[in-house]
Amino acid sequence: MPSQLAKLFAKGQICRVKVRRWSGHVLDEPRWYLVEVLEKDVPCHPLEDTWREYTKPVVLEDKVLGTLTLNREFSTLDGVCKWMRNEIHWMLRSRKKPPGLALGM
Repeated sequence: MPSQLAKLFAKGQICRVKVRRWSGHVLDEPRWYLVEVLEKDVPCHPLEDTWREYTKPVVLEDKVLGTLTLNREFSTLDGVCKWMRNEIHWMLRSRKKPPGLALGM
Protein backbone atom coordinates (compact mmCIF):
# COMPACT_ATOMS: atom_id res chain seq x y z
CA MET A 1 0.00 0.00 0.00
CA PRO A 2 1.51 3.38 -1.00
CA SER A 3 2.34 5.81 1.78
CA GLN A 4 0.62 9.19 2.05
CA LEU A 5 3.81 10.89 0.83
CA ALA A 6 3.98 8.69 -2.25
CA LYS A 7 0.48 9.86 -3.17
CA LEU A 8 1.53 13.53 -2.93
CA PHE A 9 4.40 13.40 -5.42
CA ALA A 10 4.86 12.11 -8.94
CA LYS A 11 8.09 10.34 -9.89
CA GLY A 12 10.64 12.98 -10.95
CA GLN A 13 8.49 15.88 -9.80
CA ILE A 14 10.34 18.89 -8.38
CA CYS A 15 8.58 20.65 -5.50
CA ARG A 16 9.40 23.42 -3.07
CA VAL A 17 8.66 22.14 0.45
CA LYS A 18 8.81 23.31 4.03
CA VAL A 19 10.48 20.86 6.41
CA ARG A 20 11.37 20.71 10.08
CA ARG A 21 14.13 18.81 11.78
CA TRP A 22 12.90 15.76 13.64
CA SER A 23 13.52 16.38 17.35
CA GLY A 24 13.52 12.79 18.58
CA HIS A 25 16.54 11.19 20.22
CA VAL A 26 16.20 7.63 18.92
CA LEU A 27 18.08 8.09 15.67
CA ASP A 28 21.68 9.25 15.35
CA GLU A 29 21.33 10.74 11.88
CA PRO A 30 19.52 14.03 11.30
CA ARG A 31 15.95 13.42 10.16
CA TRP A 32 13.44 15.80 8.64
CA TYR A 33 9.69 15.71 8.29
CA LEU A 34 7.49 17.39 5.73
CA VAL A 35 5.49 20.32 7.07
CA GLU A 36 3.98 21.66 3.86
CA VAL A 37 4.21 21.47 0.08
CA LEU A 38 4.69 25.11 -0.93
CA GLU A 39 4.80 24.69 -4.71
CA LYS A 40 4.64 21.80 -7.17
CA ASP A 41 6.34 21.44 -10.55
CA VAL A 42 9.01 24.03 -9.82
CA PRO A 43 11.46 24.60 -12.69
CA CYS A 44 15.03 23.88 -11.62
CA HIS A 45 17.48 23.16 -14.45
CA PRO A 46 20.21 21.51 -12.33
CA LEU A 47 17.70 19.08 -10.76
CA GLU A 48 16.03 18.45 -14.13
CA ASP A 49 19.44 17.65 -15.64
CA THR A 50 20.23 15.31 -12.74
CA TRP A 51 16.88 13.53 -13.13
CA ARG A 52 17.35 13.19 -16.89
CA GLU A 53 20.81 11.65 -16.33
CA TYR A 54 19.52 9.39 -13.54
CA THR A 55 16.69 8.00 -15.65
CA LYS A 56 18.87 7.12 -18.64
CA PRO A 57 18.93 3.35 -19.13
CA VAL A 58 22.02 1.57 -17.84
CA VAL A 59 22.77 -1.43 -20.03
CA LEU A 60 25.68 -3.85 -19.66
CA GLU A 61 26.71 -6.42 -22.26
CA ASP A 62 28.19 -9.74 -21.12
CA LYS A 63 29.40 -12.57 -23.38
CA VAL A 64 27.81 -15.27 -21.22
CA LEU A 65 24.85 -13.53 -19.58
CA GLY A 66 23.82 -11.37 -22.54
CA THR A 67 22.31 -7.91 -22.06
CA LEU A 68 21.79 -6.75 -18.47
CA THR A 69 19.57 -3.74 -17.74
CA LEU A 70 19.61 -1.89 -14.40
CA ASN A 71 16.19 -1.77 -12.76
CA ARG A 72 16.62 1.15 -10.35
CA GLU A 73 13.25 0.66 -8.68
CA PHE A 74 14.09 -2.85 -7.49
CA SER A 75 17.92 -2.55 -7.36
CA THR A 76 18.37 -5.43 -9.78
CA LEU A 77 20.06 -6.22 -13.05
CA ASP A 78 17.52 -7.85 -15.34
CA GLY A 79 18.48 -10.04 -18.25
CA VAL A 80 17.43 -12.58 -20.82
CA CYS A 81 19.65 -15.42 -22.01
CA LYS A 82 19.37 -18.63 -23.99
CA TRP A 83 19.65 -21.87 -22.03
CA MET A 84 18.91 -25.30 -23.47
CA ARG A 85 17.12 -23.67 -26.45
CA ASN A 86 14.85 -21.68 -24.13
CA GLU A 87 14.79 -17.96 -23.49
CA ILE A 88 15.27 -17.43 -19.75
CA HIS A 89 14.33 -14.16 -18.03
CA TRP A 90 16.27 -13.56 -14.82
CA MET A 91 17.33 -10.90 -12.34
CA LEU A 92 20.47 -10.41 -10.29
CA ARG A 93 20.09 -8.66 -6.95
CA SER A 94 22.81 -7.34 -4.69
CA ARG A 95 22.43 -7.21 -0.92
CA LYS A 96 24.57 -4.07 -0.73
CA LYS A 97 23.94 -0.74 -2.42
CA PRO A 98 27.00 0.72 -4.11
CA PRO A 99 28.15 3.99 -2.51
CA GLY A 100 26.52 7.01 -4.08
CA LEU A 101 23.76 5.03 -5.79
CA ALA A 102 20.44 6.62 -4.95
CA LEU A 103 17.51 4.29 -5.48
CA GLY A 104 13.83 4.61 -5.01
CA MET A 105 11.43 7.27 -6.08
